[in-house]
Amino acid sequence: MKRNDWPNKGDLVIVKIKRIMDYGAVAGLEEYPGKEAFIHRSKISTSWVKNIRSFLSDGQLKVGKVLYLDSYKGTVDVSFRDVSSQQEKRKNEDWKREKKADKIFEKISKDLKVPFKKAMIEVGFLLEDEFGDLFSVFESASIYGEEAFKGIKISDKWKKAILDFSKDNITVQKVMIKGVLNLVDYSEKGVDNIKS
Repeated sequence: MKRNDWPNKGDLVIVKIKRIMDYGAVAGLEEYPGKEAFIHRSKISTSWVKNIRSFLSDGQLKVGKVLYLDSYKGTVDVSFRDVSSQQEKRKNEDWKREKKADKIFEKISKDLKVPFKKAMIEVGFLLEDEFGDLFSVFESASIYGEEAFKGIKISDKWKKAILDFSKDNITVQKVMIKGVLNLVDYSEKGVDNIKS
């Protein structure tokens, strides 16, 4: 769930193509339910666009960059040209992660009998601020247990619910990192210092 009703200029957004016309396309903003964006034909590709349908199809999901926003009029202009393949890949991964975290948090809030929107405002956004994103909360709880919430002011019922869910359902991939460490100490007790 997003905090804002509209994206900001320059944000990367996930859009779903709804209508294709000769001069551009209209797409729904997937992260902002009920909001639409327009993509002019000149912003669809870096190459020349003769036939828009060669680049887009109905129902297609794409990553776009917000070029113009007027929330008063309800208009958003998006460009696909200004999004690199790396940005597109990263945004898709982040979006999937965010959707998964929202579903988990919605389930936990339902179990605690707290409406999802209220739970996000009271707890979810605070946790996002502390951990960077909501899924990182569940990963940290799975790894560090109660220690993950040290210094964070949320109720014990929320801590317990998140910890219980995370322990049972979240597994963090383990990665082995190899490296060479060179330690140098030129003092008289150098060997002892390095050993300790």
